[in-house]
Amino acid sequence: MWVLHRGEKTAVTLEEAKKAFPPIFVVYAFPRDYPHDVVVRTWYGVVPDPGEPLRFDYAEQAELYLWNRGLTRIDRDPVDDPCIIGSWI
Repeated sequence: MWVLHRGEKTAVTLEEAKKAFPPIFVVYAFPRDYPHDVVVRTWYGVVPDPGEPLRFDYAEQAELYLWNRGLTRIDRDPVDDPCIIGSWI
């Protein structure tokens, strides 16, 4: 993954990102790669975890799963992909 750091493109591995950033859990409603599911993907800064996402039938199930783990919801930004419901930290 390439990121901009001080105006320069820099490669960041997943391992480096995991050390530098806390996980953010992003909830997606019916994304293109899982059109029948609500999925939760883990991100570390701008680096996505390539592992299999958590899959749910309903957004409420995904959000309850994250809430029960003590995480806090962040509303989506208007410029986010339309299928993003919100993020959890």
